[in-house]
Amino acid sequence: MIKSWITKKETKMKPMYYFAYGSNLNKDQMRFRCPQAHSLGWDYLDSYQLVFRGVADIEQEPDTQVPVGIWRITEDCLYALDQYEGYPNLYTRRKVKVGDYWGWIYLMNRGGYDFPAEFYYQAIADGYKDFNIRPFSYLESALELTAEKLYRASDDFAFAVNHMISE
Repeated sequence: MIKSWITKKETKMKPMYYFAYGSNLNKDQMRFRCPQAHSLGWDYLDSYQLVFRGVADIEQEPDTQVPVGIWRITEDCLYALDQYEGYPNLYTRRKVKVGDYWGWIYLMNRGGYDFPAEFYYQAIADGYKDFNIRPFSYLESALELTAEKLYRASDDFAFAVNHMISE
């Protein structure tokens, strides 16, 4: 009797969605973190680009897009994701639309760029394979963009130091 009540309640609940762009594309990792999550495929999140700040992050940029895995999640999954992502201190949550779905993304609260560890990058690459996201160029482009932003930041720092010394 109780089981049928839970089933009826769950069917009345509005489904929630989460859009993964980093290590949560990896289905093994999500199965561990959120066993109740179901992958639905992938699509593009418009006006965002993938970058690395030691871990994956996305930032708004017009005329760009980033592939995301679409997960149907529960309240328990959202809680687990909040814990994993360090919400609200490390990441913040934002609701966005991807295709026909409104769902959650996580955005980092800090700004510095840095390369990911090899094992972490590989977990994301495995997630691209899990979701059959092609091409891998989005992931490779994120490394190139991170390198460019790191170079630009170091160049800006050197300019500022030289300007201070010359005054």
